[in-house]
Amino acid sequence: MAAQEVSHYKTPLDAAEWLFSGDAFGCKVSHRVAGFGQLQLLALPGQPLAFRLVADWLPLDDKRITARTVAPAWHDSRSGLVTSMSAQAYIATESQHAEQFLEALERGNAWQLIVFQAETPLYQIDSSPLATQAAANALRQCRRNLLPQPYSYVRQREFRFPQGSDELDEQALKDIRAVGAYVLADKGVSQVLVDGHTDSSGDHLINLMLSKQRSDEIAARLIELGVSRDKIQVRSHGARYPKASNATESGRLANRRVSVRLVKEVQ
Repeated sequence: MAAQEVSHYKTPLDAAEWLFSGDAFGCKVSHRVAGFGQLQLLALPGQPLAFRLVADWLPLDDKRITARTVAPAWHDSRSGLVTSMSAQAYIATESQHAEQFLEALERGNAWQLIVFQAETPLYQIDSSPLATQAAANALRQCRRNLLPQPYSYVRQREFRFPQGSDELDEQALKDIRAVGAYVLADKGVSQVLVDGHTDSSGDHLINLMLSKQRSDEIAARLIELGVSRDKIQVRSHGARYPKASNATESGRLANRRVSVRLVKEVQ
């Protein structure tokens, strides 16, 4: 039985393009491979760089896909990086070595992907290594200006406190900066709700004052970062709304919190 012939896909050099798009919410370089789909490098807030194959017509779930970088024929290097990609529906992704695919783009090298059914190679997809550096440089610049975290991360955060204290640890300060940066970038955020809480230890009025100190502290830091005072709504609840039992230390720690929630305008 004759071996199945591998189908090759590559955009002719005279039609090849490397397109960049990006802002604070994401950066992408894309290269269309005629007849098959797109090759992409995608950078999103709080996530590692991703190298992707987006197929127009071929489901990739049951396929094995390898990707490699290919130096020009006249280059001294005989072989480049080879890695495997994970697939879901029509998209295959690789993040562990994506930085090396970006570096290959900067050097003017090509990408080559092989799609297998079991151990049988079916399709070979090659990028066209023409005028790649400009798109690669734009992607690097864009990544430096990405938001620290996406909306899914900052939309609701909780900040925990030591007993009787309104001090914030370094991770909390980092998260507050991420929240502030997102609010400044996304004009659709209409409100920032800041709610302070305590555990049930001690006097009721003291707890109410402490919850206000905690919520005011976070609101002040957001204002320092440039968030408009008019967007911030601060509420202080003392021990009235526990999220866990105050009978245990872990429960009391969960209750000593300030929650910050972003509200977006309905489009």
